[in-house]
Amino acid sequence: MSYFYFQVDNLAGYLTLPYIGWLCYATALNLDVWIKYGHGSAADSARKLIKGAEGSAKDAKDATNDAVEHIKDKDL
Repeated sequence: MSYFYFQVDNLAGYLTLPYIGWLCYATALNLDVWIKYGHGSAADSARKLIKGAEGSAKDAKDATNDAVEHIKDKDL
């Protein structure tokens, strides 16, 4: 919808951005509630996926910190 509004008038397109922001927030909130309190195999799969993503994010953060320390050591 926003894409087509921008095609007609930029102001109309910009006025849809708060709506898109609200949709993203509401979707994230519903997903969080579903993952925390949902039942069934789909909710279990989503929880496993989130745990895997958290582990990957931690690994990436650790690798970045190691790289920064390595660069600092070289500069000294």
